[in-house]
Amino acid sequence: MPAARSVFRLAQRSPLVECAKRGQIKGVQTELECLAQLDNNYQPFIQKLSLLVKESNIQQVRKFL
Repeated sequence: MPAARSVFRLAQRSPLVECAKRGQIKGVQTELECLAQLDNNYQPFIQKLSLLVKESNIQQVRKFL
């Protein structure tokens, strides 16, 4: 799963985690949109996290990250 690990490392370095820590659902969504433009290999990660964002489940978003 090298792709999953690279997505995780990228997410950890991005404002995505900071938005999640602050409970900013809109910020997480915006960061996911930016991440989606970088590489199609990130789609499984983005889809899972987007589902959690749509459910407004910030605790699960934080846990996932």
